[in-house]
Amino acid sequence: MLANRPYAISIAGFDPSAGAGILADVKCFEQHQVYGFGICSALTVQTDKEFLKNNWLNSSQIIEQLEPLIAKFKVLTCKIGLIKDVSVLLDVVCFLRSKSPDLKIIVDPVLNASSGYEFR
Repeated sequence: MLANRPYAISIAGFDPSAGAGILADVKCFEQHQVYGFGICSALTVQTDKEFLKNNWLNSSQIIEQLEPLIAKFKVLTCKIGLIKDVSVLLDVVCFLRSKSPDLKIIVDPVLNASSGYEFR
């Protein structure tokens, strides 16, 4: 890892086609010379044209992924995309605030996939 690059975290779904979610966010971070970490909030079953289903991770599973990264690296920004519900979001944000009060948090809610699939 390059110490002279800022660190950012994406908390998002894992889109195996890389058109959205963690993979797309990390690619975007890289284009801006930011080292990106990816935290999975949902595993999706999809292609670039079709969304079949998703499997949610709960707040403790998300926080468990975050803990070692927040402890080791000075992360400046966290982008939160696809997340199950407000309860999970609040748990994650409370954890982030407790560990890194100055962390900039961007919430970019995802309500449905571009193919029309509605998250529930």
